[in-house]
Amino acid sequence: MDKATLKAGSDLWTDGWAAYKGLDRFGYRHHVVNHSKEFKSADGTCTNGVEGYRVLKSKLLAEHIDEFMYHQHFRGDTPFKFRTLIAHIKERYTF
Repeated sequence: MDKATLKAGSDLWTDGWAAYKGLDRFGYRHHVVNHSKEFKSADGTCTNGVEGYRVLKSKLLAEHIDEFMYHQHFRGDTPFKFRTLIAHIKERYTF
């Protein structure tokens, strides 16, 4: 993890892997879940969603990140998201 890519004060959720220890010393708010004891810590820390993205292929990573960010930004019911997507495609591309 390159600390230059993350702003100080960012929240980081990790498992208990030893390499992650000490992230709080770099100015991050480090939240840890110990998977040998629990899937979600008492403070709500959970890494299962992020760990599910390990299967991404690197050549498609940018597209997967774009889609993920789109879904996070435009929350709501599926018809709303679909109409929003079509409107954005129309704005971006002329036919």
